[in-house]
Amino acid sequence: MIGAGLAVPESRIVTALDQLQGVRLPAVVRPAFTLGGHGGGFGGGTARSPRQVEIGLTESPIGQVLVEESVRAGTSSSSRSSATRGTTS
Repeated sequence: MIGAGLAVPESRIVTALDQLQGVRLPAVVRPAFTLGGHGGGFGGGTARSPRQVEIGLTESPIGQVLVEESVRAGTSSSSRSSATRGTTS
């Protein structure tokens, strides 16, 4: 997708809260190896995101989550991402 010039949400594998620096908000938290997304959620703000990651890390049997930049329509993060990558919304 990147090669085609399409904007792709950034993602990061996280095993500790100190790895969240630089993550764009809002973000989707997806714990590794949980059934049905147990422990996952949407971190919508600076106070809520670390807490959601903490929950996900606790629920994941390997203590790992994928934190993905949200593509939820109308968020300031989506607009910022498009502008940063040189694409239009």
